[in-house]
Amino acid sequence: MWESWELFPEEAIEVLQKMSLIKIKEDNCIWMRDQLRDLGHEIIHQECAMRSEKQSRVWNHDDVFDLLMRTKGLENVEAICLKFESNCEYNITYEVFASLSNLRFLQVDRVNFNETSTNLHCFAQMAKNLKVLNLTGCRKLNRTPDFSSHVFSERLILERCRKLVHIDRSIGQLKELVFLNLKFCTKLSKLPDELAKLEALTEILVDGTSIKEIPEWKVMKKLEILSARNCKYLTDCSSVGCLASLLKLSFVETKITQLSESIGNLQSLVELDLSHSQVQMLPSSLGNMKNLKVLRIRCSTLRKLPSAIGLLDKLEELDADCRGCLEWEMPSNIGRLKFLRVLRLTYTRVSGLPKLPESLTSLYFGTWSMKTFPDLSNLSNLRDLSLVLWSSRMDHSELEKTSGPWWIGSLHKLESIWPESPYLTTLSSDLVLLSELKELELRCEYMKYLPRIPASLSSLVIKGCWEMKTLIDLSNLRALADLEVTCCEITEIQGLEGLEKLRSLKFFRVTSLEKLPDLTTLNNLTKLKLYNCPKLVEIQGRLESLEMLHIEFCRDLEKLPAPSSFKKLKYLRIHECEKVKDLLGSNDWRTLKEVTKSEPEK
Repeated sequence: MWESWELFPEEAIEVLQKMSLIKIKEDNCIWMRDQLRDLGHEIIHQECAMRSEKQSRVWNHDDVFDLLMRTKGLENVEAICLKFESNCEYNITYEVFASLSNLRFLQVDRVNFNETSTNLHCFAQMAKNLKVLNLTGCRKLNRTPDFSSHVFSERLILERCRKLVHIDRSIGQLKELVFLNLKFCTKLSKLPDELAKLEALTEILVDGTSIKEIPEWKVMKKLEILSARNCKYLTDCSSVGCLASLLKLSFVETKITQLSESIGNLQSLVELDLSHSQVQMLPSSLGNMKNLKVLRIRCSTLRKLPSAIGLLDKLEELDADCRGCLEWEMPSNIGRLKFLRVLRLTYTRVSGLPKLPESLTSLYFGTWSMKTFPDLSNLSNLRDLSLVLWSSRMDHSELEKTSGPWWIGSLHKLESIWPESPYLTTLSSDLVLLSELKELELRCEYMKYLPRIPASLSSLVIKGCWEMKTLIDLSNLRALADLEVTCCEITEIQGLEGLEKLRSLKFFRVTSLEKLPDLTTLNNLTKLKLYNCPKLVEIQGRLESLEMLHIEFCRDLEKLPAPSSFKKLKYLRIHECEKVKDLLGSNDWRTLKEVTKSEPEK
């Protein structure tokens, strides 16, 4: 499109990126700051001496409607962008664009095109040099116009044209088309055979359509992205093996049950996403994808991974979150994947892990069939670790006899740890050596106490640790910003008043908690939530920074801070706390309720 305006903006785009005025998004669209957009608008206004009929680019609704009522003097118009709200009922005919001979960019979102007026072919007479046609959300459009006069078009966007059932055969004449977006054209059940003629196409998006198969597109030697997410009727993708230049392929939430061996021909493929499809087995030819970096297979139907996974030398991310249906062992050769950074293997029945590659930075592992705690001592680059270890009743005794993650203190780069297991009763005292640790979330039913925690921690969450009666003194956690305790029998929190950076404090079902220290020193505390703490008697201190106070089912609560201490409170809810009912009836509390909301802003 730039070339059609004889513009070559690569250098300018790079400068604007460095100035953080624009960003190139994943879909190759340009995001820009409002100030830059307004500057562009002002430049256009200055060029035409503030006369809308002379503008080369038109975006204001009133100006567009004024132009469309004219039949002459429109040769200056090169770009129109017209967006309506989703409930718009504005109707328009193709004929109104007939005089726009130099139009190169047309975007008319959510317009109700009346394709029965006069005839559909009027559209073909307009704008021979049109490069971009965007008809997003034109919900009454059930068939496309004739494209035969727009052979120079490069981008065609028909997203969310929910009644579209027919694409004109003339689309096969768009030899320069590189981008086709048919996302959420929910009535579209078949792609035209003429698409097979489009050699220049690099990206096709058919997400959310009703197509049943991917046609054979042998001539598409340049196709790099094919996305067919949420195609509920798609069962056949056997032809994709001919798309040799494909880089990204997505069949998320489709009815595909198997992949043909020919998929191994996609040796340029970088990303393959089969999540929530019905794939049961992966072909052994998968190992031929020597450039594959991301493999996502979150499939409840998947039973086995081929050993060919270990041949994917460039693999960086493997996601096999399979909700309890994996009963296989991990390929023993996975340790040779020296570029693997992210491994998600959760909700499985894997009974053991082979040696994992030292390159891993994130490991999310969960199983119902573990016999022993895995040895991860070699993962010296690990930053994020989630361990969810359960076992069947028959295996309980064996797992209980094994030592916990003794190696955890040697993983010096760890920033986040999320352990969950009824068999994890202690954490290594070496935990305090993890100077980079920022986040710790515990879900360990029989853990009785915490070891010392590094001062770097910013978030501490303790859930379902019913055996834990006391917490260590928290006063050394000077960086702690978020503290949550849920379903525990802790009676008091020591050192809480010294947490100067604490922003959020939450206690849910802490049924033995009797008191909190004076919270006046918590100058950064903005959120306090107490739910079902039946033995808590008093909340002390002046909470001048607090923005949210939410208390429910604290039956013994008798004392609250003075209403005058809440300088910034925006949200207040106190419910089912019988002993403070009279207190809340005072004038000061009634006034506070009037200036706050009972529900938080979304």
